[in-house]
Amino acid sequence: MNYVPMTFGMVLSRFFELMRTKWRTLIGVSLSYGAIIIVVLLACMGPLFWRIFSLTQSGVEHPELSDFVWYLLPLAVLYPLMIILVVLYLPAVALVSLRANRNEPVSSGEAWGYAFSRFWRFLWLVIRQLLIIALPVFAGAAVLLGGVAGVIALATRGSEDKATAFAFMPLLFIVFYIPAACYTIWLGIRFILSSYAAVGEDLGAAKAMARSWQLTQNNFWRIFGSLLMVFLMMYAVQMVVGFFIYFFVIIGVIVGVAGHAEQNPVLLGVLIGLGVALYAVFITIIIAVQQSAIHGMLAILYDDLRKRLEPVTEPQPPVMPGALPTA
Repeated sequence: MNYVPMTFGMVLSRFFELMRTKWRTLIGVSLSYGAIIIVVLLACMGPLFWRIFSLTQSGVEHPELSDFVWYLLPLAVLYPLMIILVVLYLPAVALVSLRANRNEPVSSGEAWGYAFSRFWRFLWLVIRQLLIIALPVFAGAAVLLGGVAGVIALATRGSEDKATAFAFMPLLFIVFYIPAACYTIWLGIRFILSSYAAVGEDLGAAKAMARSWQLTQNNFWRIFGSLLMVFLMMYAVQMVVGFFIYFFVIIGVIVGVAGHAEQNPVLLGVLIGLGVALYAVFITIIIAVQQSAIHGMLAILYDDLRKRLEPVTEPQPPVMPGALPTA
């Protein structure tokens, strides 16, 4: 039987079915990823925040930079750690999402093990995408800044009135921002299936990006619309859950005021700690749900677009962890 391409309605129907029946599988790997991110952020930024809080309680009004030097050192490893986490997460979540969409068993341990075995491949994939997508934007911004500075310098030579020239800068940035945003979104969509191609077809970085480019050709609005629907639904969920979080925060503030927490450092510290913990749990869950929803949708789109190009008739055992059957 030939494959019947999925309509937009069928894609959404499959998405809801996947999130309903496979939510444990999808959220599992994303939940561990979100929890690790929160732990890393707290470990790197927590000492600095605690130092600021301690100085505030000690009555120091104008702290010196030397008071924070040792507490700033953990921030030096924050970005490298975040990059490593992203590189590991991409193959893990792609494998889990593809397996879930195909009703194949997979565990978080298997997904992370696969991610570690493909670390360098996906590191190069992330670097290539950043170079192609972000580098031209940064170069354009640098040229714009240099050009604006030069124009202002020439226009105000020998004049003390620079307000008129500087007034055009926001307009110039808006003119630059719109095409830069369109460029970033367009290329981001064209390469968004790269990690799925790398996992599903065991491709290297360059071939995975080329494969994503092939699969997304003439399907930009289909992918954009599907992801937009996911973002809107996740935003609605976040707003509802956030309302209850803020409700508890208000209760905490009332308790703190009633108990004169500002005069009791221990009580104030406990309330702040509870607030941070509650917010960390909230962010972790939100990250997990958002990521699982987005990648679940991408797995559906990848399988659909691939079958559109290469319809299969007789399913056979997959040859790679995330490979589709081939005729």
